[in-house]
Amino acid sequence: MSSFHSKPSPSRAAMRMLRLLSAGLILAVMPFASNSASAGVGLSGVGIAPDPSASPPTTTPPLAPSIKLPKPSGNEVCGIVGSTDVIFKNGFEIADQTLAVLRTMRSVTKSPAGSGTPTITITFPAAGQTLASTTTPVTGTFTGPADTGVVVNGVLAYTSGTSFLVPDVPLASGSNTLQAVATTLPGATAQSSVSVTQGGTIGSVALTSTSLTGFAPFATVFSPVITGNVAISQLKIDFDGNGIDDVVTTSPTTPLPHTYATPGLYTARLTIVDNTTTPNPTTYVVYQRVLAQDNVELRETLCSVYGYLRTNLSAANVTSAVLAFDPDRRAHYQNLFGSISNANLPVAASRLGTIANGLISTDYAQLKVVKTFQGTTASFPMNFSRDDSGVWRIDSM
Repeated sequence: MSSFHSKPSPSRAAMRMLRLLSAGLILAVMPFASNSASAGVGLSGVGIAPDPSASPPTTTPPLAPSIKLPKPSGNEVCGIVGSTDVIFKNGFEIADQTLAVLRTMRSVTKSPAGSGTPTITITFPAAGQTLASTTTPVTGTFTGPADTGVVVNGVLAYTSGTSFLVPDVPLASGSNTLQAVATTLPGATAQSSVSVTQGGTIGSVALTSTSLTGFAPFATVFSPVITGNVAISQLKIDFDGNGIDDVVTTSPTTPLPHTYATPGLYTARLTIVDNTTTPNPTTYVVYQRVLAQDNVELRETLCSVYGYLRTNLSAANVTSAVLAFDPDRRAHYQNLFGSISNANLPVAASRLGTIANGLISTDYAQLKVVKTFQGTTASFPMNFSRDDSGVWRIDSM
């Protein structure tokens, strides 16, 4: 991620941040650290609609925006919902204090980041199932507060609502244990596991897709993969698993595009009827799992992480506040915030600024935070990535 600035020494960075906090302004003091566990994953950029009153971003992250996120009226992207607000309570302030009406954004039913304990269940594959492929998708459901991460055998999952998908978990020959772990920002965990067997013969029909995850609405193109002597008399595909075939054809080369407009976990079903065994034709049925992510939910998750940081700094709880940061950066920020007196930590929290716009993707994000002090508006990037447990944390600010 070469577009982010280079790393200053911790001592200079700490002194710089302290000076900026005391002046009511805070700028970038640490670099963006890419998460090795997420490296190599294709980015599906999503742009947050910019605040026209804010200054231009100080840096441009290497994410190509493709969808504009809905933006509440006013200047605060994360927004608040008055006394009923739970995700952002104590975490944000209104950028324009003259607004008479607090804007609302679509509510997420999850409790704030850091609260509660998670649960998790694997729904596919089933316990005891034999799988011919050397990899398998793993799906399931989970519960937990905002910013609950999920991994299966150490592979990061993609989530939408209470569903998760890991498109490809490697399997060794013979018996395998698939273990799914849900983790909250402070580190509470829940586990679920199933045992499966890898073996047998790969069938004559498979279903591939150009993309298995993305922000809704996202488009993908399915392709049947046919090996051996299969003479197709009918090919049918049900894109969303509702039991109704959306395309019926006889051609294996017919493009099978589909757009998943609504966030959620879907199971696409391909059915091929082979007439080489007439009068008793063979029917093949194969599946592919697709997850359409919710860009608003992800935006609110990132805002909740920032709210967790600010809320705990306001309470002079540095130990909890630094959990919002990537583990590799945590000691630095522990020292930094620990050098501020408890009496001044709430003041420092109030001066961190307001999230105005940014870019998010499935594994990385950069939000722009704006602060106006004594008539001067300044902005700085806040960089996020998912750690090895799938939890979103701040890399730098």
